[in-house]
Amino acid sequence: MLEEPSGALQVMAAQERAAAGGGFAPDVAREIARLQACDLLITAFPLWWFGPPAILKGWFDRVLANGVGYSDHPFTEGPLKGKRALAIVTTAGDEASYYGPEGRAGDLRALLNPVLHGTFAYCAFDVLDPHVVYEADGPDDAVRARGLADLSTRLAGIGGEPPIATRPLRAP
Repeated sequence: MLEEPSGALQVMAAQERAAAGGGFAPDVAREIARLQACDLLITAFPLWWFGPPAILKGWFDRVLANGVGYSDHPFTEGPLKGKRALAIVTTAGDEASYYGPEGRAGDLRALLNPVLHGTFAYCAFDVLDPHVVYEADGPDDAVRARGLADLSTRLAGIGGEPPIATRPLRAP
């Protein structure tokens, strides 16, 4: 990314110039080409410290650049409008005691809001309901097998799924 004439780096302007002129690093350009070619973006990640792992956040930061992932009209328009996005999330805890509305870790939908609303919806994706596999790293192989079977069934019918509504979090 290039510095502005004033000497201050203007990240969004530099990203927009790179998007218009093909100025991204080769590894980022490959990911951008993959993103532009897809109809459905699937991110699969473990819930890590109440959010996605840093490597996925870094992918968002580098690939969903201004002019590639979003435009001047976030949430409603942009280069990715018409594409769909699905988050597949694994957790260590169970749904009821950890990720329900009164769970120890907090409501899972609220924990995923930065990805679902703040990233996917911001980029004008049609956001699909997240697919969650609870207790994925536990000792019970049947739980993992059931999670994979449920995911396989869901993916087989994903083309007909309607998007969900996402909303910004509000202070209580």
